[in-house]
Amino acid sequence: MPRTLDDAVVAYAEAAHTERETVEAELAGLLAELAATSRTAAALPEAERAALAAVATPADPADAAVAPSLRGALARRRMDASAVRLDDAARRLGISASAIRHVIGARTGGGTELLGCKDERGRWHVHAYQLPDAHGRGGQPASPAGRRTQRALPAGMEPLAVAAWWDAPNAGLLSDEREWTPRGWLGTGGDPARLVDVAAAEGRD
Repeated sequence: MPRTLDDAVVAYAEAAHTERETVEAELAGLLAELAATSRTAAALPEAERAALAAVATPADPADAAVAPSLRGALARRRMDASAVRLDDAARRLGISASAIRHVIGARTGGGTELLGCKDERGRWHVHAYQLPDAHGRGGQPASPAGRRTQRALPAGMEPLAVAAWWDAPNAGLLSDEREWTPRGWLGTGGDPARLVDVAAAEGRD
Protein backbone atom coordinates (compact mmCIF):
# COMPACT_ATOMS: atom_id res chain seq x y z
CA MET A 1 0.00 0.00 0.00
CA PRO A 2 1.44 3.45 -0.89
CA ARG A 3 2.80 5.29 2.15
CA THR A 4 0.35 8.21 1.93
CA LEU A 5 -2.68 5.92 1.86
CA ASP A 6 -1.14 3.74 4.56
CA ASP A 7 -0.79 6.76 6.82
CA ALA A 8 -4.38 7.77 6.08
CA VAL A 9 -5.66 4.31 7.00
CA VAL A 10 -3.76 4.38 10.31
CA ALA A 11 -4.99 7.91 11.11
CA TYR A 12 -8.58 7.01 10.30
CA ALA A 13 -8.45 3.81 12.36
CA GLU A 14 -7.09 5.69 15.37
CA ALA A 15 -9.65 8.49 15.08
CA ALA A 16 -12.52 6.06 14.62
CA HIS A 17 -11.26 3.75 17.40
CA THR A 18 -11.37 0.71 15.18
CA GLU A 19 -9.01 -1.92 13.81
CA ARG A 20 -6.79 -1.08 10.84
CA GLU A 21 -7.95 -4.23 9.05
CA THR A 22 -11.57 -3.07 9.31
CA VAL A 23 -10.68 0.26 7.70
CA GLU A 24 -8.72 -1.45 4.92
CA ALA A 25 -11.65 -3.76 4.16
CA GLU A 26 -14.01 -0.76 4.06
CA LEU A 27 -11.70 1.12 1.71
CA ALA A 28 -11.38 -1.88 -0.57
CA GLY A 29 -15.15 -2.02 -0.88
CA LEU A 30 -15.38 1.70 -1.52
CA LEU A 31 -12.70 1.58 -4.19
CA ALA A 32 -14.55 -1.22 -5.94
CA GLU A 33 -17.73 0.86 -5.91
CA LEU A 34 -15.88 3.91 -7.21
CA ALA A 35 -14.37 1.91 -10.06
CA ALA A 36 -17.83 0.70 -11.05
CA THR A 37 -19.35 4.20 -11.01
CA SER A 38 -16.51 6.45 -12.21
CA ARG A 39 -17.75 6.63 -15.79
CA THR A 40 -21.30 7.64 -14.83
CA ALA A 41 -20.04 10.13 -12.25
CA ALA A 42 -18.11 12.01 -14.93
CA ALA A 43 -21.32 12.43 -16.90
CA LEU A 44 -23.30 13.99 -14.04
CA PRO A 45 -24.63 17.54 -14.59
CA GLU A 46 -22.45 20.23 -13.07
CA ALA A 47 -25.09 21.16 -10.47
CA GLU A 48 -25.31 17.57 -9.28
CA ARG A 49 -21.52 17.21 -9.08
CA ALA A 50 -21.45 20.36 -6.94
CA ALA A 51 -24.12 18.93 -4.64
CA LEU A 52 -22.21 15.69 -4.25
CA ALA A 53 -19.06 17.64 -3.46
CA ALA A 54 -20.93 19.63 -0.82
CA VAL A 55 -22.32 16.59 0.95
CA ALA A 56 -18.92 14.86 0.81
CA THR A 57 -17.34 17.49 3.08
CA PRO A 58 -15.91 15.72 6.15
CA ALA A 59 -18.48 15.47 8.93
CA ASP A 60 -15.84 14.73 11.57
CA PRO A 61 -12.05 15.03 11.92
CA ALA A 62 -11.55 11.37 11.06
CA ASP A 63 -12.78 11.98 7.52
CA ALA A 64 -10.05 14.54 6.91
CA ALA A 65 -7.59 11.67 6.60
CA VAL A 66 -9.53 10.16 3.71
CA ALA A 67 -8.97 11.28 0.13
CA PRO A 68 -11.72 13.61 -1.15
CA SER A 69 -12.69 11.06 -3.82
CA LEU A 70 -13.63 8.61 -1.07
CA ARG A 71 -15.58 10.98 1.14
CA GLY A 72 -18.69 10.86 -1.01
CA ALA A 73 -18.68 7.07 -0.85
CA LEU A 74 -18.23 7.17 2.92
CA ALA A 75 -21.08 9.68 3.19
CA ARG A 76 -23.34 7.38 1.15
CA ARG A 77 -22.45 4.46 3.41
CA ARG A 78 -23.39 6.55 6.45
CA MET A 79 -26.59 7.72 4.78
CA ASP A 80 -27.64 4.14 4.08
CA ALA A 81 -26.63 2.99 7.57
CA SER A 82 -28.80 5.65 9.22
CA ALA A 83 -31.85 4.98 7.02
CA VAL A 84 -35.10 4.34 8.90
CA ARG A 85 -37.21 1.20 8.71
CA LEU A 86 -40.47 1.53 6.80
CA ASP A 87 -42.73 1.04 9.81
CA ASP A 88 -40.83 3.69 11.80
CA ALA A 89 -40.91 6.12 8.85
CA ALA A 90 -44.65 5.49 8.45
CA ARG A 91 -45.28 6.36 12.10
CA ARG A 92 -43.30 9.57 11.82
CA LEU A 93 -45.20 10.60 8.69
CA GLY A 94 -48.63 9.46 9.80
CA ILE A 95 -49.12 7.32 6.70
CA SER A 96 -49.07 3.58 6.05
CA ALA A 97 -45.95 1.58 5.22
CA SER A 98 -47.82 0.44 2.12
CA ALA A 99 -48.15 4.04 0.95
CA ILE A 100 -44.40 4.48 1.30
CA ARG A 101 -43.69 1.34 -0.71
CA HIS A 102 -45.60 2.83 -3.65
CA VAL A 103 -43.40 5.94 -3.84
CA ILE A 104 -39.93 4.91 -2.63
CA GLY A 105 -36.91 4.36 -4.85
CA ALA A 106 -33.13 4.42 -4.84
CA ARG A 107 -32.95 7.46 -7.15
CA THR A 108 -35.23 10.23 -8.27
CA GLY A 109 -37.26 9.94 -11.43
CA GLY A 110 -40.10 7.70 -12.53
CA GLY A 111 -42.47 9.18 -9.97
CA THR A 112 -40.12 8.61 -7.01
CA GLU A 113 -41.17 10.77 -4.08
CA LEU A 114 -39.14 9.27 -1.24
CA LEU A 115 -35.58 8.00 -1.44
CA GLY A 116 -34.15 5.04 0.39
CA CYS A 117 -32.12 1.87 0.20
CA LYS A 118 -32.65 -1.85 0.61
CA ASP A 119 -30.99 -3.96 3.27
CA GLU A 120 -29.43 -7.37 2.70
CA ARG A 121 -32.88 -8.99 2.87
CA GLY A 122 -34.34 -6.65 0.26
CA ARG A 123 -36.38 -4.57 2.72
CA TRP A 124 -36.71 -0.86 2.05
CA HIS A 125 -35.43 1.75 4.51
CA VAL A 126 -36.11 5.49 4.13
CA HIS A 127 -33.19 7.95 4.11
CA ALA A 128 -33.51 9.90 7.33
CA TYR A 129 -32.84 13.40 5.92
CA GLN A 130 -36.41 13.39 4.61
CA LEU A 131 -38.15 12.59 7.89
CA PRO A 132 -39.20 14.49 11.02
CA ASP A 133 -37.04 13.77 14.04
CA ALA A 134 -38.30 11.95 17.13
CA HIS A 135 -39.86 15.21 18.34
CA GLY A 136 -41.71 15.86 15.09
CA ARG A 137 -39.37 18.62 13.92
CA GLY A 138 -38.31 18.95 10.30
CA GLY A 139 -39.42 16.47 7.68
CA GLN A 140 -39.98 18.96 4.86
CA PRO A 141 -38.72 16.60 2.10
CA ALA A 142 -41.25 13.93 3.14
CA SER A 143 -44.18 16.33 3.42
CA PRO A 144 -46.72 16.26 0.56
CA ALA A 145 -45.09 19.37 -0.95
CA GLY A 146 -41.63 17.91 -0.41
CA ARG A 147 -42.54 14.64 -2.13
CA ARG A 148 -43.89 16.57 -5.14
CA THR A 149 -40.62 18.50 -5.19
CA GLN A 150 -38.45 15.37 -5.18
CA ARG A 151 -40.53 13.90 -7.99
CA ALA A 152 -39.74 17.01 -10.03
CA LEU A 153 -35.94 16.76 -9.60
CA PRO A 154 -33.90 15.37 -12.52
CA ALA A 155 -34.36 11.65 -13.17
CA GLY A 156 -31.54 9.57 -11.76
CA MET A 157 -30.24 12.25 -9.39
CA GLU A 158 -28.23 10.47 -6.72
CA PRO A 159 -29.66 10.42 -3.16
CA LEU A 160 -26.58 12.20 -1.77
CA ALA A 161 -27.06 14.98 -4.30
CA VAL A 162 -30.75 15.23 -3.44
CA ALA A 163 -29.98 15.41 0.28
CA ALA A 164 -27.39 18.14 -0.33
CA TRP A 165 -29.82 20.04 -2.58
CA TRP A 166 -32.36 20.36 0.24
CA ASP A 167 -29.87 22.16 2.48
CA ALA A 168 -28.01 24.33 -0.05
CA PRO A 169 -29.02 27.98 -0.65
CA ASN A 170 -30.77 28.22 -4.00
CA ALA A 171 -30.75 31.28 -6.26
CA GLY A 172 -34.24 30.37 -7.45
CA LEU A 173 -35.57 30.85 -3.93
CA LEU A 174 -34.61 34.48 -3.45
CA SER A 175 -36.80 36.33 -0.96
CA ASP A 176 -36.05 39.40 1.16
CA GLU A 177 -32.56 39.51 -0.39
CA ARG A 178 -31.84 36.02 0.90
CA GLU A 179 -31.30 32.78 -0.98
CA TRP A 180 -33.29 30.18 0.91
CA THR A 181 -32.54 26.49 1.10
CA PRO A 182 -35.39 24.30 -0.18
CA ARG A 183 -35.86 22.92 3.33
CA GLY A 184 -35.98 26.39 4.82
CA TRP A 185 -38.31 27.59 2.07
CA LEU A 186 -40.94 25.00 2.93
CA GLY A 187 -40.30 25.28 6.65
CA THR A 188 -41.12 28.99 6.66
CA GLY A 189 -44.24 28.73 4.51
CA GLY A 190 -42.76 29.46 1.07
CA ASP A 191 -44.86 28.75 -2.01
CA PRO A 192 -44.60 24.99 -2.71
CA ALA A 193 -45.39 25.50 -6.41
CA ARG A 194 -42.37 27.77 -6.78
CA LEU A 195 -40.16 25.14 -5.15
CA VAL A 196 -41.44 22.48 -7.55
CA ASP A 197 -40.60 24.79 -10.46
CA VAL A 198 -37.08 25.31 -9.07
CA ALA A 199 -36.61 21.54 -8.71
CA ALA A 200 -37.83 20.93 -12.27
CA ALA A 201 -35.27 23.49 -13.54
CA GLU A 202 -32.32 21.67 -11.94
CA GLY A 203 -29.82 20.33 -14.46
CA ARG A 204 -31.04 22.55 -17.30
CA ASP A 205 -28.47 24.68 -19.08
